[in-house]
Amino acid sequence: GETIVYREGDPQSVLLADVTAWDTRDGDLTDNIRIYSIAVVENSWEAVVTYAVYDEAGNMTKETRTVEYRK
Repeated sequence: GETIVYREGDPQSVLLADVTAWDTRDGDLTDNIRIYSIAVVENSWEAVVTYAVYDEAGNMTKETRTVEYRK
C-alpha cells in the first residue's frame, strides 16, 4: 500500500485514511475506528499506530501499522 507520512500535529484523519473495519454481524465498523496510541520509534523516522474498534456487543479489536513520522 501507499506509505503514510504523519507529521507531528497533523489531524488524526491522516492516520485514519484508508483504514477500514468489518464485522460479520454488525457489518461496516469503519466509522467506529479510533486511534488507540501513537508510539514514536526512538532514533528512527517511524511511528507505530495502534487502532481500536468496538462492535455493537462491546468487543474490541486492535491492529497496528507502521507509518513514516516527521517532527
